[in-house]
Amino acid sequence: MKASAVSTITKSLPIALSVLVNYSLLATLGYINLFFKKTIYEFRAYRSEKQSRQRIAVC
Repeated sequence: MKASAVSTITKSLPIALSVLVNYSLLATLGYINLFFKKTIYEFRAYRSEKQSRQRIAVC
């Protein structure tokens, strides 16, 4: 590998690293968001099922 190629790779490394970190953070936040949406959906389904059972028990 020529010295100029090594120099080019070395100079672009910090930019590539910051982009990689940004995408990693974005992916992590996306997974956290999906987890919370799934949790809220399951909680609402559980709560509505529980309320419908209570209505049946009262009748």
